[in-house]
Amino acid sequence: MILWTIQSADWWNKLQTDGSIVGDLSYVEADYVDAGIGEYFLDELQPAYEWLIEQMKQKLPDPPPNPNAYPLWAWYRWYYKTRKAPDLRYFRFHSSAGNNVRIRFEIDDRLVLLTDLESWERILDNRIIRPYNEEYEKEYDEYDEDEDIEPIPFTEEEKLKSWNLVYEFGYFGNPIENTATQATFWEIRLDQVKEVKEFTAIHIGRGYEKKWIDA
Repeated sequence: MILWTIQSADWWNKLQTDGSIVGDLSYVEADYVDAGIGEYFLDELQPAYEWLIEQMKQKLPDPPPNPNAYPLWAWYRWYYKTRKAPDLRYFRFHSSAGNNVRIRFEIDDRLVLLTDLESWERILDNRIIRPYNEEYEKEYDEYDEDEDIEPIPFTEEEKLKSWNLVYEFGYFGNPIENTATQATFWEIRLDQVKEVKEFTAIHIGRGYEKKWIDA
């Protein structure tokens, strides 16, 4: 399986030095701290990561390399069938500021857990994954406009059961071949790397008039 991961230049240097990298909570925390929301991760988002770790333990053939292992992340499909690789014209403005890399690598299919990006975002919000219909659309439109609005009630059991829809690609109405698909795995090795593309990121958030660069 060919995947792409966006990482800092320092991360890439570490991979070259050590020969392999295992996912670690500190990497995830650093990303959120860099974005200024470290406490938010610990309070709100970490339960979703812990759920995903349990899923990986159940579905992947190899156990975590160590008790503290955390998922590493990559893209199987960024957004469209014609653009599986992450577009650096986007990531230049939505990555940690500074020197970064896009790494293309090949990994055994059995060592990867693929999930639907839209469904994962619902899990991060600790919400139920509902069928895509008018009721669902109205609920989330209202929630986006006013976070104080209570969502349609659901039980903890219903929520956790719905989270298995993260494996149903195209569930939200997009053709499967156009569905943003993310990949998680325990470890990456230097000998798996096929290509490295360097780029400089300007982390300025949304709403900026982007000056595109060649991908």
